[in-house]
This record gives sequence, C-alpha cells and structure tokens, in this order.
Amino acid sequence: MRILLYAASVVFLAAGCKKGAVRADAGPGVVVAGSDLPMEVEPNDRIEQATPITSGKPIRGRILGVAGKADVDCFRITSTRPKGVLRAEVTGVPGVDLVLSVISLAPRRELARANNGGAGEGEVIPNVGVAAGDYVIRIGQPKGKKASSEETYTLTVTIGDAAPGDELEPNDKRADAQEIDVGTPVRGYFGRKYDVDWYRLKLPDSTADSSLRVEMTAVPGVSWARRASYHRRRTRVCSVPRIRRARWRQARLCRRYSKIERDP
Repeated sequence: MRILLYAASVVFLAAGCKKGAVRADAGPGVVVAGSDLPMEVEPNDRIEQATPITSGKPIRGRILGVAGKADVDCFRITSTRPKGVLRAEVTGVPGVDLVLSVISLAPRRELARANNGGAGEGEVIPNVGVAAGDYVIRIGQPKGKKASSEETYTLTVTIGDAAPGDELEPNDKRADAQEIDVGTPVRGYFGRKYDVDWYRLKLPDSTADSSLRVEMTAVPGVSWARRASYHRRRTRVCSVPRIRRARWRQARLCRRYSKIERDP
C-alpha cells in the first residue's frame, strides 16, 4: 500500500509576471520579426479552421475585426512526442490586449491561458505538457474587447522533450496534480497572475514515522506565496501561510522556482 501526499500548492497572488519582460532562460522559443515570415490564413476564427504551423517556425497574423466583431486567430500544431513540452509566445500589437491560449483536441480542453500584459504587450505560455496529437493555439482578446489593428503580431510555438523535474501545465487543480519523486528537484514557472501549481508525492509505507521537508526558492516579483501539504483524505499535513517576499526591482517573466526534497 502506498500513501499519496499532495504537496506544495503554490499560490501566485500578488505581483504576477512582469508585464512586457521576458525571462532570459525561459526556454528554446525564439521570436523573429520580419515581413518575410508567412501569414495566417483567414478564415481561422474557429478551431476547425485553424492555420497549420510547424514547431520552431514563426508565423505572422493580424487581429483585424470586421463589422464590429472581434477577431480570433487559431493555429494547429502536431506533436509527435509521447511526453513533450510546448512553449507558445506572441509579440504585442499596439492598442490590442492579447489573450494566448493552448487547447488540446483529444479531449478538447483548454490547457493554459495567458493574459499578463496589457494593450500592446506580448504573451507567453512556457510549459504546457503535451503528448502525441494535435493542439490549437488561440489568439484573441479579453471578453468584451474588440480592438482592431493593421499591425501584425508574430507567433512562435516550439515543442521539445520534457526533461525530468520540469513542471508541466495544467496542474492548477488538485485533480491535475503532477506526480513527482521525493528527492528530485522540480523546476516550475509562475506563468501568470494567480497561478497555482499542485504536485503529488508517492510515499512508501516505511515513511510512516519520517518527516518531509519541502523547500521553494524565492521568486522575483512575488510578494507572497502559500505552501501546503495534504494527505489523500484531504487532511492538511502542514502549511506555511503568506510567506512575505521582498519585492525585487526588476521582476522577470515566469521565473523558475525549485525544489522539493527529502531530509536525509
């Protein structure tokens, strides 16, 4: 019999990601601007009309509404990796507040969404876990907004192999908790404001009288976080509420945190 322990529910509440900033080590994605890049193919407002794209090859598009209707652009990418990580990044459009989403098709489900920046700022989703299959990247605007612009954005989507210890979205809910091993460092992201990351530990029966040590490094730009552990019956084992963090002068987007390890 194995004991399941849900650990390190990390709540990103106050500062969010720094608007407009990009973390230097945020991943392999490269955004390339230029008029020689291919353009989206309209209509692509619906998932069924999504423009096909290839990993690592940027594409341009426009948020250009017609007759007062907000424009939405969908792009489809295929993953051939049984366990991969998808990164999506879109550059900003002057006067337009972009919302970036990643959607799986089988089953159809929104896996991640980013709306950290304001009008004119780009968005990034750094770490969505994917398997072999098709996924859709959706670019739109917050509900009720219908801005339009002739200016183009550049979307870059990359799919690579997920490394051991990488946090993979979605893991915002207890039911989606990511399984991790005791003693193996976990590298994760606060990918957006109010991000929550859940992890599940499998502990053998021999640890009944042992202690568990959980450590999380500080994250620039985060004013406080909460860390809690739960038994499989949802009994709180331990918690560290509202750990105050000093604000850093320059927060970087989606800074990583680590690690979870067991006391010797």
